[in-house]
Amino acid sequence: MPATQWTHSDILQALKPIVAECVGVDEDDVTPEANFRFDLDGESIDDLDLSFRCERAFGINRPLAPLMDLGRVLLESQGQVESSAVQQFLSQQPVLREAVSSLGKTQLDKVDLESIYTIELVARLIEQSWGAPA
Repeated sequence: MPATQWTHSDILQALKPIVAECVGVDEDDVTPEANFRFDLDGESIDDLDLSFRCERAFGINRPLAPLMDLGRVLLESQGQVESSAVQQFLSQQPVLREAVSSLGKTQLDKVDLESIYTIELVARLIEQSWGAPA
């Protein structure tokens, strides 16, 4: 299906079997609110598997790259959300900017970053990679 024909609902539905197979859970557990790390027990190796599966399913390259890149930028900035490097990165990533802003913190650690890693975020990153409004 061409990117222009996917609705947000379609993406979420398509993600159910992809995520379920990736982490070995029941499809009913894969909800928009489900956290890939905390609820579905996804590990870092599963990030790659999920990314590859999404590439094939949605025809996009590195759909989770912005989330992984945010982790790198935060690490280089000692977790300071207000650092110029983090702010510059987030200015180009509206989906992540909104997710980070929703935490209401000026300092983020690995757990904070993992807390925004929901199936909804994955769907929105897919839409963002197609150039859809965030």
